Amino acid sequence: MSQRLRAVMPADNLAIIPEPLRSHRRWVVWKLVSKEGQEKPTKLPFYVNGDPRGTERGDGKVVKSFKLDSPEDIDRLATYSEAMAAYSASPGKWTGVGYALIDGDGVGAIDLDNCLDEAREFINADAVRVFEAAKAAGCYLEVSPSGRGVRGIGYSAGFKSIVASGLEAYGSRRFVTLTGDCLANPAGWGDIDPSIQIISTLAPRTARARTTVAGAGSTLLSALGSEIYVKPERVEDGERNSAMIAHVGHLRGSGMPEHLILDAAEDFNLRCVPPLKPEEVVDIVGRYSHQASSVAIAQADPIAWPELEGLPAWLPGPPTMDPAYLPASLRGFVVDVAERMQVPSELVATPLLISLGSVMGKKLAVQPKQFDQSWVEFPNLWGCAILEPGMLKSPVLNEASQFIRELDEAARRKHAAAMMIWDSDAQLRKIEQDEAEKRAKKEIAAGNRSQAQAILSQAASGPAPARERYIITDATPEARLQVLAANPNGVMLIRDELSGHIAQLRRDGYEQARAQELQLHDGKFDYEDDRLKRAGMFAEKPRMALYGNLQPSKAEQYIADQQRIDKGSDDGYLERLFQLAVMPSLPPKTSTVDRAADDIAKQTVRSVFSAAADLPLNRDGMSMAIKPRLLRFDPDAQILFDRTMSAIENWARNESNTDRLKSHIGKYRGTIAKLALIIAFAQDVRATAISLGALKRAIQLTLFYRCHAERIYASGAPSDVRSAHELLSHIKEGRIKDEFSVRDLQSRELKRLKTQGEIVGAISVLVECGYVREFQRSDTGGRPAAKYKINPRVTVSQKTDR
Repeated sequence: MSQRLRAVMPADNLAIIPEPLRSHRRWVVWKLVSKEGQEKPTKLPFYVNGDPRGTERGDGKVVKSFKLDSPEDIDRLATYSEAMAAYSASPGKWTGVGYALIDGDGVGAIDLDNCLDEAREFINADAVRVFEAAKAAGCYLEVSPSGRGVRGIGYSAGFKSIVASGLEAYGSRRFVTLTGDCLANPAGWGDIDPSIQIISTLAPRTARARTTVAGAGSTLLSALGSEIYVKPERVEDGERNSAMIAHVGHLRGSGMPEHLILDAAEDFNLRCVPPLKPEEVVDIVGRYSHQASSVAIAQADPIAWPELEGLPAWLPGPPTMDPAYLPASLRGFVVDVAERMQVPSELVATPLLISLGSVMGKKLAVQPKQFDQSWVEFPNLWGCAILEPGMLKSPVLNEASQFIRELDEAARRKHAAAMMIWDSDAQLRKIEQDEAEKRAKKEIAAGNRSQAQAILSQAASGPAPARERYIITDATPEARLQVLAANPNGVMLIRDELSGHIAQLRRDGYEQARAQELQLHDGKFDYEDDRLKRAGMFAEKPRMALYGNLQPSKAEQYIADQQRIDKGSDDGYLERLFQLAVMPSLPPKTSTVDRAADDIAKQTVRSVFSAAADLPLNRDGMSMAIKPRLLRFDPDAQILFDRTMSAIENWARNESNTDRLKSHIGKYRGTIAKLALIIAFAQDVRATAISLGALKRAIQLTLFYRCHAERIYASGAPSDVRSAHELLSHIKEGRIKDEFSVRDLQSRELKRLKTQGEIVGAISVLVECGYVREFQRSDTGGRPAAKYKINPRVTVSQKTDR
């Protein structure tokens, strides 16, 4: 699979896609098929029943046919739910689901390529203009599967297909993959919802029919402007060659990479009546490619070099948490702190959710299945914030964890008062015990052993008052087990610098401590330590939540080490730690916000935490085992949860997905249920069931954290794009001179450019993006060595697009 196409996990929980799109019978399933000689696989659409709208020849080549010329073809398309059912029924067969665009429906799409950086900021003004225009026109807009582009879909009167540099818009003979990674979802969709039904009922359903949608508002075509090359809808026999030459010339002039032009030309050939022969298309595409390349290389002045628009991001862009994902009782506080401290909402919301779940502990639990009582989840979660030093990690954590700290401090004061009374009674207890011993001796002398035993039992002093704990910060595994034994509801580990805690677990001899901690994640099994020099320590189903801060370099190291045979550990610790992990990009500029905190919002959150602390820890009347109060999903929520679990299972069993993401996403079975329980309690502390709304919020949060997980795991994985950023930074800082070679770079021993593979990969990306170009020096006396010139425009730039 091309590195430029990230995995897409379609699921019925992508409810943010407008309902008119999901219910409209225009959906297909698709898969990636590698074409001979092509770097990028082809996305081949299929009908839901398995009949292809593209065929694979015996030699492995693919003949694409995206024509829907008859009503029968259109009738074979599916609804979103039908496409999802087909996708789920054949794990590994399909790559995703897509929406087909049909002439006459008045529905069109735009595709902006390579317009976003890793922070989801637009990298050029033209992209901003198109995005804002499409948003104003009522388009649903989202991040494309590549993670670098924007997809939009909406209504348009007389939509025509157009192509410009980095931009396409089309209204027919295409399909678009929808990811649910939303950037804008205007309310206008709801205002024009009936028009889809009107079109489907009244419009002639053929590929040539066109219908104007009344009242649909601005059209995308007018919003995009007029200075754009327009592809003809139909090219007749006498115009085919000249039109193809013009189209290929436009693509090459707009900067499309050579290896993609043939694919685009084959698409254009579908408009030709009759189509050109495949060999004619290949001939036209290749006719001027060598000449164009030679001319460009021969010119040495900056004008002959391409403009620099930034390298692709080597990390997926981090999403920003929408506060609407949170229950109202927590939302106001999160928004208030995020605004006053000028940080993303997720840095506040994540430790807040984890600490609330920890206070609930084992007093409440969720039963995810309606009838199966063997699966029960406590609201216990792990997470962390990954940011560079000085990025307000500690102050934000202090704000978000203040409520569980208040409970812990109140419990400490209560315990201190109880201990004062206990200590003051010590002398009285000693006198009572002495008197009891004298009486017991008399009874023994009289032969009344049972009476003597009763006297001593009555005088025996009970244990000292135990301190109720909510938080631990730094404890050995043995001391931690003692705390958990005295606190059956569990505790939360909070570490400002989590790397110190992880370093302890990674030391030789601490393997047992790491295994113990993994067991504390679920809180479902008793733990007993019977090692030597200990009298035996028993903890009843100990549970520990966890949250802390990490530096990116540490997270990268842990991920990279996991892949090494000598250091790796595939015990699932990282996958648990990163379940609710965030790796945001703080805005480069901020302003000082100086205002009082929202006391009402703070008090609202405090009341929720107090209600959680006041919950009783119930026990079974016979066994005395902890028996949490169970919450189940209400009927509507149960249906959505079951469908979501099926989608997760099918995705995890897809052999094309990476093992790390399989392991990570496989744990979403419990994560979604836990988040739903926490949200349901925060919405109503007296809740007896988990509502559909609470579950939807939990799913939205899980999808949000999944995007951050992809970003975090990518940070520790080798990448040609990342190496290219590293090389470019050295070039801009003057450490790499013009006309350099691979051997020159190897001798420098640069970070992340140590191996020949890393260097060659970095150079290939810079060549493709126009930062350097290759030429041959034949005066070496032997085999010509490849040298690379640097685009003169690079020296003008001041930073890389990391």
